[in-house]
Amino acid sequence: MHCQNCGSPPGDQSIPCHICGFFSVGRLIIHYGSGSSTKINISTTIGRDILRFWFGDGSHNFSSVIYTLESDPNQGWLIKAADSSRNATYINHNPLMPGASHKLMNGDKISIDGNKATISIEIDRS
Repeated sequence: MHCQNCGSPPGDQSIPCHICGFFSVGRLIIHYGSGSSTKINISTTIGRDILRFWFGDGSHNFSSVIYTLESDPNQGWLIKAADSSRNATYINHNPLMPGASHKLMNGDKISIDGNKATISIEIDRS
């Protein structure tokens, strides 16, 4: 796909355009449950209410805010663990410390308390 800003020939869309420096954050596709997915284009806070929608009533014990999926124009999509959540955030089976951020990549797995409410990340820059 050509650069959305200057139209230069296709390149690696996960890095800035080699001509004008434009970077497309793209949209985040979140895969959850057994084959369901949703798309987001803006920074979104994930907690009990969204997880209940995605995973059902078993999510009622989660904190109201657990982590945020953030769209950053310079870095792409990030996950930031909430400072005050009683639930631990894991990225690819590794704990993300409260307040810490991590750059998201295609195929990343995010879970809560080690193995609950696992989602899979896809970044669409088309």
